[in-house]
Amino acid sequence: MIAPLAFVVGLSMAKEAMEDWSRFMQDMKVNKRKVSTHKGNGIFGYRQWHKILVGDVVKVEKDQFFPADLLLLSSSYEDGICYVETMNLDGETNLKVKRAMDATLPLEDDMAFKDFNATIRCEDPNPSLYTFVGNLEYEKQVYSLDPSQILLRDSKLRNTSYIYGVVIFTGHDSKVMQNSTKSPSKRSSIESKMDYIIYVLFTLLVLISMISSILYVSIEVVKVLQAMFINQDIQMYDEESGKPAHARTSNLNEELGQVDTILSDKTAH
Repeated sequence: MIAPLAFVVGLSMAKEAMEDWSRFMQDMKVNKRKVSTHKGNGIFGYRQWHKILVGDVVKVEKDQFFPADLLLLSSSYEDGICYVETMNLDGETNLKVKRAMDATLPLEDDMAFKDFNATIRCEDPNPSLYTFVGNLEYEKQVYSLDPSQILLRDSKLRNTSYIYGVVIFTGHDSKVMQNSTKSPSKRSSIESKMDYIIYVLFTLLVLISMISSILYVSIEVVKVLQAMFINQDIQMYDEESGKPAHARTSNLNEELGQVDTILSDKTAH
C-alpha cells in the first residue's frame, strides 16, 4: 500500500519540479537577451541582460524590450519622444508616448556619451508603475524627473528607431519584478483535493510503519534482557555442578510461563 502511494506522491512532486524547471529556463532565456551597452569612450557593445548594472547607458532599438527600468535620455526623433508598448505590464495595446528632457536631447549618437557624466537621485524601488520621484544632476544643473521619462522593463520600443537610456533599477528592483507574485496553481480543485488525501494517507502509513517497527524492536530488546537476567539469576544456580542457568536463545522466553510439566531422562551421566 505504501509503494503505490509513494509513487503517486513522487509523480506529483516530479510534475511540480518540471513546472519549476520550465519557469527557470524561461527566466534564463530572458536574462541571456543582449542589449547594446556603453563600454566607455563612446563605444557600445552587446551585453547580456543579467550583467547590466545601475548607471549603465544602453541603446535599445526598435521592437526590442527594455532590459531594466531606464531614464530616457534621447531618441531617434529630434524632440526626444518615443513610443512604448506596455501590454506586458498593464494589458493595454495602445502605445504610450515618452519624452526625454531637453537637457539630454543632444545625446543623439554613440560618441556623444564619450564624456557623459550625470548623477541620478530617486526614490527606492517600489511596485508603483505610474509614479516616479527623482532628479538628475547634469552639467551643474538639477532637473526634476517624472514618470513620462521612465521606460519600464518588459515594455517594448515601437515606431522608434532607437533610444538611449540610463539604467535606474535592475533585476528584482525593477517595478515589474516588484509587482510580480508567485505563479498561481493551474491545477483543478479535484486534483488538489486528491493530493491532500494522498499526502494524509501516506503520512498515516509512514507513522503506522514507524510505530510498528518501534514495538517490534522493543520486544526483541526485552527478550535479550530477559535472557541476561536468567543467566544471572542466583536462584537458578546449581551448587552441586557449579553451573548457572544458561539461556541459549531468547526466542522462547515467553514460553517458560506456560510450562506445567517437566520430563527428564533418568539415564545417569
